[in-house]
Amino acid sequence: MRIERINDMERYIIENGSVTSDKLCEVFRISKNTLLRDLNILAEKGTVKKVYGGVTALQQPFSVKELLPFNDRTTTNIDLKSKIARQAALHVQPGDTIFVDTGTSTLSIINYIAQIQGLTVITNSVQFMYRALSFPNINVIALPGILNHNTASLVGVPCINSLGVYNISKAFMACTAASLQSGVTNATSEEYEVKKVVMAQSLEHILLIDHTKFNQTSLMTYSQLKDFDLIITDELPGSDYIEHFKTHKVILEIAE
Repeated sequence: MRIERINDMERYIIENGSVTSDKLCEVFRISKNTLLRDLNILAEKGTVKKVYGGVTALQQPFSVKELLPFNDRTTTNIDLKSKIARQAALHVQPGDTIFVDTGTSTLSIINYIAQIQGLTVITNSVQFMYRALSFPNINVIALPGILNHNTASLVGVPCINSLGVYNISKAFMACTAASLQSGVTNATSEEYEVKKVVMAQSLEHILLIDHTKFNQTSLMTYSQLKDFDLIITDELPGSDYIEHFKTHKVILEIAE
């Protein structure tokens, strides 16, 4: 897939600083003409600069964040994620059909929505499905797919095709990182494909993100911050973010 190759190429250039055209063609097994088209896209994005015989990375104002294994993430910032999930649950109403994204930030929401009547939850999160066994009153639609062990999720064509038939009232989304430059990002191409479809199928978009994920980027941008109706976090982000949210009428909530 071309977009995956371009994102992989961007990360490779950033990690190496400067790379020759011949090396990029060798690593990604593409022609010089294909490389030129890919580099034009990255140059327009502003993350790399074409130079004679190759390309060099421009200085990044944020770090590139890798995805930790799911079990490692469940023990990180537990209190922050629980507060954010509790705040997010206030936006779930009886009769809603919601999507709960994979990730440790969204997983805890199940503890606060168990008593809401007529609620339907669509998810590809294996951990959410497992926890839902203790809450038989929640109607869970478990999406099919291929198991991704790092994200504890079901992904792939079966998952994407199934999502296409549902009308989602509210999508509670997670991310690996977010910045004004790169938008809302995640670290795997499989999750990227699923998240893009969810954003298209849902009426209201809600991002759950703790403060440690701002001013960072990851492999693939699945949405822009301005595309969310509501962003829930635990600390106020910088003034540039607040101004951006005001300009694009994005509601910001700080979980207490």
